[in-house]
Amino acid sequence: MSAGAGDDPMVPPPLEQMLRWAPERDRTLVVTFPGILYRYEILDWKPAPACQTVTEVVGTKELRWITHAGWMAHQYLTKNSPMAFRRPGDGEWHWMSRRTNRECVQYDFEKLRCKKWRD
Repeated sequence: MSAGAGDDPMVPPPLEQMLRWAPERDRTLVVTFPGILYRYEILDWKPAPACQTVTEVVGTKELRWITHAGWMAHQYLTKNSPMAFRRPGDGEWHWMSRRTNRECVQYDFEKLRCKKWRD
């Protein structure tokens, strides 16, 4: 299965191809596409007025993820590009960095930055 534009994991697929998404305890949001997962940094979260949807915030380069669980709807605000990707069966997340073309092999999810790089 391919990810994004061809096999380039640096280009996430269109949101219409998303299978599911879920917020994690480390202030990230994992999004599943066919054959690949992406991790987004959560910038903010709060109660939301709508049901489940994903929309792009005009002019801010951010995405608003809205879900309804039980009686409460919540929204999560992320950047519009993921910070990491992982293919099914791969135990590690890979840092999204075209500029350095290096791979993050140890990510600090509390400080939201890479601790160890592999060239």
